[in-house]
Amino acid sequence: MSASVKRKWLGIFLQKGIPKPQASVEILWQMGVSKLPAQEQIPEFEKLCAMREINLPLPYCIGRWSFYKMQLAVQKPILIPRIETERLVKEVLIAESHNDAKRFLDVGVGCGAIALSILNERPSFQATGVDILPEAIKLTSENASTHGLRDRIHLWEGDLRDYPSDKLFDFLVCNPSRTETKLLKDKISQDEAQHTHDASFNGGSNGLDMIRMVLECSKALVTPGGSIWLELDAHQVEQRFWEPFSDFIEIKRSFSETSWNSDSTVWFCELKRK
Repeated sequence: MSASVKRKWLGIFLQKGIPKPQASVEILWQMGVSKLPAQEQIPEFEKLCAMREINLPLPYCIGRWSFYKMQLAVQKPILIPRIETERLVKEVLIAESHNDAKRFLDVGVGCGAIALSILNERPSFQATGVDILPEAIKLTSENASTHGLRDRIHLWEGDLRDYPSDKLFDFLVCNPSRTETKLLKDKISQDEAQHTHDASFNGGSNGLDMIRMVLECSKALVTPGGSIWLELDAHQVEQRFWEPFSDFIEIKRSFSETSWNSDSTVWFCELKRK
């Protein structure tokens, strides 16, 4: 029975031009229904495939996705966490000591992937997550509760420039929206562009709007000597984006990772607050 249903939906996906139709069928079955009781598998699979038929990204269909040792709830219009962003988490964990009790800020917290992964590995840390989207704040709260971390993360909805900081953070982490507006159609997949909020991708005319805003705000948010961790694209590193803020920020290092689903390279920078 399952084989015939899979063949049916593979044919539909091929006809509709759904990206990676064979992989879509297998992922929806394995991650979406394989662990359900037998009598529930086919009806649930049909429901998930109907979502994929309208070009809904696979993680949104399933409602969860894996990121750095954690299963996280995901939903539109919040950005689906990327596997390459796990490199950012790994580097932060290497740099930030196990023993010190630290407070950090995650700007554009999304579903909580970065902040919660760090908290999960560092029991003495406390986090604050900021996002302009109320759906992101709600989703991060749910994920934090699921993993027993809700009492260690403060969530704030709004623009970072309006954040009422009364105490400096030990470090800041951010995966900013950084795609140039004119390149959105070329760089963002059609299914994500259709279902994920534009604020997750659109970095303005040169892709630097959010990056510059975060660096400007870091002067009042990050303690001197504290790190500012960013995920970037190669051209932003080439543009030496930090130089306009050199009176209070210096670059410590940059490193790269090949994107999991393309030949493009993702860059990461650790900056230091002077």
